[in-house]
Amino acid sequence: MAGVVSTSVACSVALATWPADRRSGGTPHEHTPAVPRYTRMGRLNRLFLPESSSLVVAMRTRRTRFWQSPRFVRAVLFLTWLALGLRLYRLNFQPLWGDEGWSFYFAGMTLPEMMRHTAQDIHPPLYYALLHVWLNLIGSTSEGARPLSIMIGTLMVPVVWRLGSFLLDRRAALLGSVLTAFAPLAVYYSQEVRMYMLVTLLGAASWYFFARLVQVVPHGVDEEKGSGGWRVASPRQVRWSLLGYVLTTAAALYTMYYAVFLLLAQAIWLGTHRVARQKGTYAQPNGASGSDDGASARWRWGTLGIGIAMVLYGPWIVYVAQQLMQYVQGKRVAEHYVPLDLPQYLGAHLAAFSMGHLSEALAALRWVAVIFGALAVLGLLYGIRHRRFPNGWLLSCWLAVPLGGGFIINLVYPFAPRYFERTLLLAAPAWWLLIAAGWAWLWRHARVLFLGAGILLLIFSSVALLDFYTVPRYQDEDYRPLLTYVRTHSSAEDVILASYQWQLGLYQAYLPAPHPRFFVVPGWGKEWADDPLRMRSDLMTLVEGHPRLWFPAYQALGRLWETRVEELLNLIAFPAEVDWNLPGTKLILYGRGDALQEVTPQFVQNTRHGRVNFGGEIVLERVQLGSAPLESGRGVLPVVLSWRRNGQPTDATEELRVALRLVDATGHRWAGRDSRPLGGQSSFRLLAPGATLVDRHGVLIPAGTPPGTYQLRLGLVREHDERPLDVLDEQGQPQGSEVILGNVHVRLPVEPLPPEALPIQHPLCADFGDRVRLLGYSIGAMPVKAGETLSFSLFWQALTAPQERYVVFAQLQDANGQPVALSETPPVYPSEQWIAGMLLRDPHQILLPPELPAGTYRLAVGLLRADGTRVPTRGGDQVVLTLVQTIQRARQFTPPALPERFEAVETHFGAYARLLGYELKAPDPVSPGATLELVLYWQALQPSTQRYSVFVHLIDAQDRIFGQRDQEPGGGQFPTTSWVSGEYLVDTYQVPVHPDTSPGTYRLEVGLYDPLSGQRLEASDKEGRPIGNRVLLSQTPIRVR
Repeated sequence: MAGVVSTSVACSVALATWPADRRSGGTPHEHTPAVPRYTRMGRLNRLFLPESSSLVVAMRTRRTRFWQSPRFVRAVLFLTWLALGLRLYRLNFQPLWGDEGWSFYFAGMTLPEMMRHTAQDIHPPLYYALLHVWLNLIGSTSEGARPLSIMIGTLMVPVVWRLGSFLLDRRAALLGSVLTAFAPLAVYYSQEVRMYMLVTLLGAASWYFFARLVQVVPHGVDEEKGSGGWRVASPRQVRWSLLGYVLTTAAALYTMYYAVFLLLAQAIWLGTHRVARQKGTYAQPNGASGSDDGASARWRWGTLGIGIAMVLYGPWIVYVAQQLMQYVQGKRVAEHYVPLDLPQYLGAHLAAFSMGHLSEALAALRWVAVIFGALAVLGLLYGIRHRRFPNGWLLSCWLAVPLGGGFIINLVYPFAPRYFERTLLLAAPAWWLLIAAGWAWLWRHARVLFLGAGILLLIFSSVALLDFYTVPRYQDEDYRPLLTYVRTHSSAEDVILASYQWQLGLYQAYLPAPHPRFFVVPGWGKEWADDPLRMRSDLMTLVEGHPRLWFPAYQALGRLWETRVEELLNLIAFPAEVDWNLPGTKLILYGRGDALQEVTPQFVQNTRHGRVNFGGEIVLERVQLGSAPLESGRGVLPVVLSWRRNGQPTDATEELRVALRLVDATGHRWAGRDSRPLGGQSSFRLLAPGATLVDRHGVLIPAGTPPGTYQLRLGLVREHDERPLDVLDEQGQPQGSEVILGNVHVRLPVEPLPPEALPIQHPLCADFGDRVRLLGYSIGAMPVKAGETLSFSLFWQALTAPQERYVVFAQLQDANGQPVALSETPPVYPSEQWIAGMLLRDPHQILLPPELPAGTYRLAVGLLRADGTRVPTRGGDQVVLTLVQTIQRARQFTPPALPERFEAVETHFGAYARLLGYELKAPDPVSPGATLELVLYWQALQPSTQRYSVFVHLIDAQDRIFGQRDQEPGGGQFPTTSWVSGEYLVDTYQVPVHPDTSPGTYRLEVGLYDPLSGQRLEASDKEGRPIGNRVLLSQTPIRVR
């Protein structure tokens, strides 16, 4: 065997010393045998190498240590640092996706568990084992995991340089390092927590040691040479090459199953190279042809290395073979991919090797890979032309065998998901080295083309990298917003369901301790699906044992058991929040029903208690409400509503939603829930007459809600037009559109919430002194009409306890900094009661003057002390939040043309409005259930600072209401705050007649009222005599039959 070893080494030396003039097309010069140094041989080589072998001469050649040119070394070091920078740039921009979740899942196991579980996976365990060690050192976070891949990807640059120097020459090697540093695909997978970059690095190292083992080195690379230019390899070098080859190859095989293609490619190259030697295809360095003992020894060395690697890999294959086949068969059945034809398959891979994974916007740039391909073909042809230079065939085997093997697997077991080219990334370095060889050839023969090709490669690679840095991949699988919400609103007492292995891995990456308890769904859902009783028992235990339960329900893969879990939780817990920001996952928060008490609803308008009837269709029979104080940002208010269908619905196809609102004393909404009954899985439309429905809801108290007492209000809303049903009392009379269920007490959280918990639309950071920080703001849609209210919320964080009373000033300023509208109000929660770390959402409003010219204004805010001085911030005394666009609505100051059916009613409402008259568009008689159209003609008397609503009621002689429409003038298009003295307004109302209206004569009444307090404006006739708080349109009685 030692003869085989020594023979292969010496033969490799002979093959490696191909003269430089031959590589450029010249005739090879004569070679001089190396100086014998048989005494340096190892014992193993002496046993098998005959003393008479001519290769002993080569083995005895004087050995010189390899040193590269300092300028090349400096260039490679620079490229390595550049590659590191490219891989570190925007490291956390791309999200972790499902497969990376698998990486965290496996890495979180002990090594024995990992071996057992990866046997049932599509990848071997080596990468996961390395990641396990790495995460134990660094911490199990996405930021901590990615540097491992970055280091591996950065090492590719010097490895490609070393390999290229060995196989090609230093110039081609340097260009190959440039390509590797800038390759978008290499950068992409250097930031991904997967094994693709590791197997690529190990594969390149395996080819390097394989090449050293069989000694396929061209002359002229300044590698170790004897006096006559022969390549000299000592026995020690051969042993180290064998060890390096076996370790890197076995490691690659234990990293990814497709690494077997590297082994196959090396075996094919070795076999074909031996056959070519025997047939004299490759000439010997001394000009002779035919086989020799070196070719045989080289073949045996290569065979020995491949054999040892296979022996090391064999036990794992025996262990996983059956499970692996079952896994592959299962994926084939489940995923239904269609096989790709050869042009599609090769084109996709070579385009990805060249330009990376381009976004849809740049998909056309895949054709740029033709330029890369042309250089690769040039490099391959250059290698083929020089018959004594076998490395072109080596690179071809490295590239073609994995692609060919992958294509055959694609035909049998199709697998073409998004970015599937990653599975053969291990073949990409061969492609890059072939491109580098062609590019280097241009340097020797066409410098202009060399520069042009370099500029094009740099431009297109930069465009592809910019695309990677700015366009998120797997955006529909980005769990960061979802889990950030969980992290900022949960506590260690909560529980979160882990439905899939990759999901659990993402929890481990994005939810640092202290985090909710991770509950692994038994059998990853299968055991629950097979045993509904166990599912119910487990869920009951989880709900009773934790204040909140988080359920990220994955909406793919049939979601059969997920739907059943959701149905059960809607019956035993209180669904509080549904988040659909992630297309494939619905996040549901459930609360526990603590301290439930039965309450009696109260009408908003007259504060009476009574039985509540919504629109004559749905009766609220019973209400239970949680009475315990709730933490801001974490508390879930449990609500149990018992409904009964009161006769047939007016429209059998009409859907209704339950609308819960948590409001303060001013009517401002702080929290709420809007959904169909039972978490959206039931419907009033399906409720039979007389049937009842027990409906559970949870209301999450948002972060930033100040401590205090709030009202919980309830309404029912039609889905088709978003209009609420009227609340009717026992006599069937409307009492508004909501009822008060009870009071809710909110307190500060026990553990302060992070600022990320606030729903900030526009983040910023502005410190006012050293006590208060403005974290950002949220603002309504633009533009804003003059005369309307500009509403916005400020988000504060108390750095320390201010112990000082502040007033917030907000100004709309013109280009000169002069205020055109302003407000000065204290924060919604007094600043002297703030504590360190407290978060506060602080709503504010600025009423724009109705005469404000259209334009662009600055919104500036700040804090005032009790003495009126401003608190300094950022070198000034105010913060400009944004620019506000204002517009003017069309106004009419001439009397409108009056229709023939116009009826005059000269009525004044307060000091603000005059009702000139009206037009009623309705048949005579009117049928129950019909709609009346009423047009009111107003004239504004003076601007109002209050937004009033108009009521139109259809009443009988006893003032009982049988139809109504309440809305702001113009349906909110011209609120009373925007009215300008003297302008005329035409205002239309659609008044539905109640379906149960009895035949008879009815009238319409009209008036104005404050929607917050219900207080009506007093009315007077044209002589100024008071007539109450309404006007009767008695000129047009309405007959119903």
